[in-house]
Amino acid sequence: MRRSLKMKHVNRIQNLHPNEVSTCKMLFLLILALSVSSGVCDELYKEAGKEVSLQCGAPQNSDIEWRLNSILLIGILGKTGLSRKGSGHTADKVNLYGDTLKVPSLEPRDSGVYSCTQSGKQYMLHVVSVFVKPGPVLIQSSDVELHCNIEGDPNTEVEWLRPPNDQRYDAKNQKINLKSVTSSDEGKWTCKVKDLKLSVTLTVVDLFGSPANHQINNVSATEGDNIELPCFLPHPVSQLVLGGKWKADHLPTVSFPTLKNTAGKGLHCDGVNSSEVKYNIETLGSNFNVTLIKVQSSFAGKFVCEVEFEHGGKLTAVTNLVVLAKIPDKTEPHAPCVSSGECEVLLYQEVGKEVSLDCGAPPNSDIEWRLNNNLIISNNGKSGTRCKGSGPTAEKANIYGDTLKVPRLEPRDSGVYSCIQSGKQYMLHVVSVFVKPGPVLVQSSDAELYCNIDGKPNTEVEWLRPPNDQRYDAKHQVIHLKSVTSNDGGKWTCVVNDFKFNVTLTVVGGGPHSFDPNLILYKIVFITIIFQISY
Repeated sequence: MRRSLKMKHVNRIQNLHPNEVSTCKMLFLLILALSVSSGVCDELYKEAGKEVSLQCGAPQNSDIEWRLNSILLIGILGKTGLSRKGSGHTADKVNLYGDTLKVPSLEPRDSGVYSCTQSGKQYMLHVVSVFVKPGPVLIQSSDVELHCNIEGDPNTEVEWLRPPNDQRYDAKNQKINLKSVTSSDEGKWTCKVKDLKLSVTLTVVDLFGSPANHQINNVSATEGDNIELPCFLPHPVSQLVLGGKWKADHLPTVSFPTLKNTAGKGLHCDGVNSSEVKYNIETLGSNFNVTLIKVQSSFAGKFVCEVEFEHGGKLTAVTNLVVLAKIPDKTEPHAPCVSSGECEVLLYQEVGKEVSLDCGAPPNSDIEWRLNNNLIISNNGKSGTRCKGSGPTAEKANIYGDTLKVPRLEPRDSGVYSCIQSGKQYMLHVVSVFVKPGPVLVQSSDAELYCNIDGKPNTEVEWLRPPNDQRYDAKHQVIHLKSVTSNDGGKWTCVVNDFKFNVTLTVVGGGPHSFDPNLILYKIVFITIIFQISY
């Protein structure tokens, strides 16, 4: 029926006046251009970042011309092999192999109608991207959005499969909202679009191993010493820190800082350093520790740090401080180094990794390791009897011969490690590299890259950016990327004293699909012609 209708149009055109023929030919081409509206084209759904191959089906050695939304992409003369390209992002990267068009590294803006002029073959291509806001690594009890973005087709329903075991999820929308996520939401979420399956993995972080996200620390300090009270993120998370506070109900006259996140300063401590409490006055990353100065017996008690996150989620760190009476020490421990020049070894190691420190003492010696002059662990060379100090570093540290090993490094493990027997010292800085709001970013959004060096917030670093480790101008530990594009995707490297730490950015999605206004005009002309033919 469709063919007979088309032939009727052709016969009518052949019987018209030459001027009318040229007009009708133009209208006939418009009708062909609109064949996508009448279902005469293949509809394809492809994943962002992949490649698509489209076949024209023209005879060998034919002239080939491919267009996207009626705009030239690439053409080739079959006899001479001469080719020409159109302008625009998609045209820049496409290529022809025979009559087959290949479009690599698909992006949402590559969506549209691809047509081969010689055969009339058409493809309606939708580029699909799956991503998570604010990011795939989430704090327990926070909210999240899962997106299955079908460019150019925002109203098409999709099928979601959820963990575990690909259970069917009720919602059919391209965007679904998960409220107050738990470990049961963790795992692979799959979006099915026609025959295409795209997956994203959620990681739900229980920051401190309990449903309430509480961290409890028991620390001790000797009268007159300084002690750091821990409050930090042991895992990088996608959520933005909105604010928080430190408090100690038993010390009503001592002033503690609050956490604030403002447009001008970012995340920072709000308050004034005093003779009793010190804290970082620079922009903060994942470490919100404070230090008590010259601890007194009245300081003993409970200290609470509370941190609140965007999209829900809360962290509470409780530190119980025990203050020990000062006992004169007959031995004088090796003085801690206060700058890199006074340390025998300066080390930078990544958070989560392990560090091994050699004492260099004779075999079967008594070994004693200290961190900032506080006992970590000691070993009696003759009896093998061991004694451990208090605190999170001491709890996980161990001795193998005269070698100290500290696993699962955290920012609070930074400091001066000294072996009393040999006087050997190491200045260790734990480095954490992460992205806010997360390593998976939506195109045109803003991001912050962090290379936090615990204990050295003002140290300059070197950044290398993709592709091919190009040098980035900024030397700060925090750099700001505005309106990211696919050019920002890839491996970013932070170089600190020849130590290299990496983080990978993935840029997905994009702005809403923009339709060619001429296409609307063509549809109106098409409807008018059909109406005239009918009568």
